[in-house]
Amino acid sequence: MDSIELAQICAKHAHDRKAQEVSILHVEKNFVIADYFVVCTGNTEKHVKAISQEIEIELKKQHKEKCHHIEGYQEGKWILMDFIDVIVHIYLEGMREFYEIEDLWADSPKIEFETSSGS
Repeated sequence: MDSIELAQICAKHAHDRKAQEVSILHVEKNFVIADYFVVCTGNTEKHVKAISQEIEIELKKQHKEKCHHIEGYQEGKWILMDFIDVIVHIYLEGMREFYEIEDLWADSPKIEFETSSGS
């Protein structure tokens, strides 16, 4: 599976778990470690963890893709999931505003993704 497809699938599973403001940033030209960031927001620490679990379980089960590293799961305020070419950032609402990751990577193109509902 190529990295854009992986990013799309991560975004779809985040959306399916009711993540808010799901976006994909193409960071490859500015960040040598990964091609894409998937960024999304959860309402509560429990919701942030549920989004992370959805992505990890479904990618492993349906696509045989393994998350190589997860940071921040215990706290549930900002979870970073490393799929090598794709890094997923799942924020609690206030944390996303505080870190402003989209502003830091503003020169990286935003990629549209399709959801199961077509929205």
